[in-house]
Amino acid sequence: MGRRARQFPLQEVTNSPMMSRTHLISFADQALFSVSNFVLSVGLVRVFNETEYAGYGIALSIALFIQSVQRGFNIQILLLDAERFAGKAKDFLGGHIIILGAALSIPLLAYVYLRAAGAPTLTADIAAATVASVAIYFQVDVNRIFLIKRGHQVWSLAASALLSSGYALVIALGYTKAITFQEGMLGLAALFVVISAAIAWAGIWPDFGRGWRELVRDLRAVMAWTTVGTLASGAYSHLPVFILGAVQAPIYTAGYVATRNLLQPLQVLVRGLDIADKHVFSSRADQKDLRGGIQWPILRNILASALYAMPIYALAEVLLTLVYGEKFSAFAPALQFWILVFVVVAPILPLESMIYERRNAKTYSIGIITCGIVTAAAAYPLIHAWNVMGAIAVSLLGYSLHLIVAGFVAWRSQKLFLQRHAETALRRLGRDIEVGRMS
Repeated sequence: MGRRARQFPLQEVTNSPMMSRTHLISFADQALFSVSNFVLSVGLVRVFNETEYAGYGIALSIALFIQSVQRGFNIQILLLDAERFAGKAKDFLGGHIIILGAALSIPLLAYVYLRAAGAPTLTADIAAATVASVAIYFQVDVNRIFLIKRGHQVWSLAASALLSSGYALVIALGYTKAITFQEGMLGLAALFVVISAAIAWAGIWPDFGRGWRELVRDLRAVMAWTTVGTLASGAYSHLPVFILGAVQAPIYTAGYVATRNLLQPLQVLVRGLDIADKHVFSSRADQKDLRGGIQWPILRNILASALYAMPIYALAEVLLTLVYGEKFSAFAPALQFWILVFVVVAPILPLESMIYERRNAKTYSIGIITCGIVTAAAAYPLIHAWNVMGAIAVSLLGYSLHLIVAGFVAWRSQKLFLQRHAETALRRLGRDIEVGRMS
C-alpha cells in the first residue's frame, strides 16, 4: 500500500468548502466544459439541419439515460479517501473500461447496421451522435475523479481544453462541408477516448479481472439500487424528449433541446462541483453530523441557479433569436419554464452525498422509482396536449417529487444515524459503569 500511495500522492483537502482549491479548479474546468458544450450546440444548429440537431438532442438523452449503470460505480470511488483509492486504482480503471466498452459497442454496432441496411437518416444520426455522447459523458466525470484522487486535478483543465478544440474542429469542418454530421460525431468519440487514455489513465495499468470483481461486488452493494433509481428518474429527465420526438414534428424536439441547452451549462457546472463536494465530503473530520457538509453546497447551487437564470428569463426571446435564429424565438416561454426545473434540481446532488454516505441507496431508490412511475403516467397526456411545454412540465413534476424524496431520506438517514450513535454511547457508558462497580 505504501508503494502505491507514493505513486498517487494524496491531495491536500481543506475543510473550508467555500475556499477549497479543489472547488476552484472544478469551477474553472466545468466552466470551460460547459461553455464548450454550449458552443457545440449552437454550432450544430448553425451548420447542420434541424433533423440532425434533433438527432443529437435525442442521442444526448440516450447517453445520459444509460449512464445510470455507471453512476453507482462513480459514487463509490468518490466517497473513498485518496489513500484507499490509490490501492485500488488499477481495479477501478479496469472496471471503467469494461463499462465504457460495453456502452460504446451498442450504439456503434447499431450505427454500422443502420448504415448497411439503408435505414432513415435520422436513425443513423441518432446512433452516431449516441456514440459521441457516450464516449464523452461516460468518461468526463470518471476522468475528473481519477485526476482529483491522484492529486492531478489541474490536468482535467487540459482534457476539457482539448475536447473544446475538437468541438471547434468539427464545427469548422462541417461548415466547409468537409465532413458530414455523422463523421463529426464519430470523430469526437475517437478523439475523447484518446484524450482520456493519454491524460486520466496515464501511469495506471488496468486490471480487468479485479475490475470485473469490483463491479460485481459494487452491483450487489450499491450499484443495483443506484442504477434502478437513476433509470427510474429517466421518466422525467429523458423520457419527455423521446415521447416528443415520437408524437410531434422534429422542430418541437429541436426547440426542446435548444431551450434546455441554454440552461444546461448550469447543470453541468453543478454536477462538476458535486465531484469536488463529494471529494471534500469524504475527508471531513466530523463524520457523525454530516449536515454541515451539505448546507453550503445546497445554498451555493440555489444561488448559482437563480443568478444564472434571471438574465435568461428577462432576455429569453432575444437570446433564442441571437443564438439559434429567428425560427426558435417562438420558444421563449419554454425557455422561461425550464428555469423552474433547474432551480428545483439544484439542491438534489448535495442531499445525495448524505444519503449515500449513510448507506441509504435502497430507500432512496425506492422513492425515485415511485416518482418515476407517477411522472411516466402523466408524460404522454401532457406532451400530447402541450408539446414542448408539456414535456418541460413532465420534468418539473418529476424533479419536484424527487427533491421531496431526497430531502426526506437525507433527514431520516441523519436522524436514524444519530439515534443509533446515542444508543451505542449509552450502552458503552452502562458497561463502563458496571465494570467500575465490579472493580
